[in-house]
Amino acid sequence: MSLAPGELSLVSDDFTVPAGTPAGPWFVGVLADVGGVVTEEDEFNNGLATASPITVTAPPRPDLRVVELLHSPSSLDAGEPLLVRDRVVNQGLAAAGPFRVGVYLSPDAEVTTDDFLLGFRALGGLLVGEESSAEAPLVVPPSVGAGTFHVGAIVDHEDGVLRSEEHTSELQSRQYLVCRLLLE
Repeated sequence: MSLAPGELSLVSDDFTVPAGTPAGPWFVGVLADVGGVVTEEDEFNNGLATASPITVTAPPRPDLRVVELLHSPSSLDAGEPLLVRDRVVNQGLAAAGPFRVGVYLSPDAEVTTDDFLLGFRALGGLLVGEESSAEAPLVVPPSVGAGTFHVGAIVDHEDGVLRSEEHTSELQSRQYLVCRLLLE
């Protein structure tokens, strides 16, 4: 398209903000002669942005929480089964897709995915407000050795679900509960 001197071209169109755009204020801008094809008297006046920003909000996301973690017995020999029960709920504003709940043994109260993965359970997802409970025997391998350990359940321990409570550090980005266990 070419324009005669003094001619104005108005374009109206609908645009979709890309899904990965961070929430916050954004200005909408337009550039003419983007490729620099036209030789102009002033090459530095080809852009204009809106005077005020539009506000992009984050879409609703799931918020997965471990709300219950129990185990029995409280003391056992390595190689014996540990019965673990966990309950997970989606407290967010959107359904969660598939994820796993990892059960870990840790020598300290800071249970992370760097600790020993005892087992996991897979869920196909959770609707808003939905919860899921499960109970399973998990064998503590003899290689763990004797000592006092913390049992922790970490929801979405593989970070497969984009949640409303995403943070940068590993401990903050996962919701977990901890119980103590004595291995003899």
